[in-house]
Amino acid sequence: MIDPVFAAEVTNTAAAAHEAVGPLGTFGLNGKLFLAQLVNFAIVLVVLAKWVYKPLLRVMDERTARIEQSLKDATLIEEAKKAMEAERDASILAARRDATAVLTEAKEKANTMITTATVRAQEEVTAIVNQARQQIVGERAMMREEVEKEVVQLAARIAEKFLAEKVTSKEDLQLLQQGLKEVKKA
Repeated sequence: MIDPVFAAEVTNTAAAAHEAVGPLGTFGLNGKLFLAQLVNFAIVLVVLAKWVYKPLLRVMDERTARIEQSLKDATLIEEAKKAMEAERDASILAARRDATAVLTEAKEKANTMITTATVRAQEEVTAIVNQARQQIVGERAMMREEVEKEVVQLAARIAEKFLAEKVTSKEDLQLLQQGLKEVKKA
């Protein structure tokens, strides 16, 4: 059990300590030491606020501003990229249209040239055929005249042999022409 004297002594000592230290003593705190720690904390807080917290906030604000600017720049770059792609696509489409137009024009010119060459060739063939026909007609006429002359000469020789007398060449010619006319009629 507890000794009553000892318990009374402990109670008196605690009461004396309580009176000497005050309400902080009840919590086991020394008032002077607590006050010194509060002053030290305030000094550290002011130093941190002035030389650490403000520069840290400034650096963080600058970094935030750079990040926001980078995002804006990325958006602008993306828009510029899309615009350039659209322009490139339009240029490619225009080039394809131009190429198609050039090919179409070249085909038309080739067809025109072929048609022109064909017409010229046909005209030349027709001219050559007509010239050949005229030449054939001329040669036929010349051959007919030569054949007629030979026939007349042959007839004259035959007639000479039968008649046994020579008629003058003028009369001979008239007789032959008459004979030739009669042969033509027959």
